[in-house]
Amino acid sequence: PPRSNPGKEFRSTRDESLSASLMRSFTLSAITGLCRAYLSTCDVNIEGLETFHTILQQSREPLPSSTTASSTSTAAFQGRPVLTVCNHMSTIDDPIILSRLAPVSAYTNHPERHRWGGCSEEICFKHPLLASFMGSGKVLPIWRGGGLKQEMFEELAAHVVPGAWVHLFPEGCIGQRHLNRSDVPERRRTYMRWGVGKMIAKAKVRPVIVPFYHDGMEQALPLHAETGATVRFIPKTGVTINVVFGTPIEVEDLMEAFVKAHGREELDLPWNHDDSDHVLKLYSKIALRVQEKMQELDHRPEWDVIYPVEGEGDAYLK
Repeated sequence: PPRSNPGKEFRSTRDESLSASLMRSFTLSAITGLCRAYLSTCDVNIEGLETFHTILQQSREPLPSSTTASSTSTAAFQGRPVLTVCNHMSTIDDPIILSRLAPVSAYTNHPERHRWGGCSEEICFKHPLLASFMGSGKVLPIWRGGGLKQEMFEELAAHVVPGAWVHLFPEGCIGQRHLNRSDVPERRRTYMRWGVGKMIAKAKVRPVIVPFYHDGMEQALPLHAETGATVRFIPKTGVTINVVFGTPIEVEDLMEAFVKAHGREELDLPWNHDDSDHVLKLYSKIALRVQEKMQELDHRPEWDVIYPVEGEGDAYLK
């Protein structure tokens, strides 16, 4: 679809000045406080949070020279970016869910330790004041439908650097029925957006890919089953919210096989370069690996396992 504001100049949000840091700390503290106040009215259950915090902490430590990046030991988390991926249940999964997962220091004394995230441009960046607020909360615009080469997604990918935390919703839209599925037929998708594969494949240092699955936000902010419209604008209190972390997702086998067959040169080309078919296939394989690992975290009895089929993601590339 065409952009809602094609004449608007995209502005980078990599400002690390003192004033930017103070504004981020204030914004993150205020929003996180509101989100945690809401969550105090709910029954929140989280599995694996301590392990996730250990990964975040160790990611900020230098990588020992004797440690291999492909190892799953805790030492392998050092000196690497952290990329979290999860299903998308409502328009406010981030910040509500992410506010509960972030360590306290990430939104008080050390805003640089909080996640970088993305939000669709037409929703979160409609007005300059809203855009400034989102930027202060470490959220960057994504042009939904802008494809793999868009500058906005490159900006978010630029934060996948050692010691940083980036969060992504690889489904690309809300699916309240199942992972990658929606009660609204037009919104159903059986494959992950390949952007998550590109972000991982082109990272200079392989990120620690941490999946988690959550449910309950579809009860807090349900969407109309036929139109997909928001049923309520204030989240319902008293709901049960479950979050389950999985083990880090390994993609070294996919990367090693690609480099052995094609070399690394194409992955080091500029972000907006036209990707070859075998590079796109690598992106799709990584996205499928992410989807499979996320599906394993959903243990609801009504879950239908749905896997991508050959060519099903082609429309996204056009």
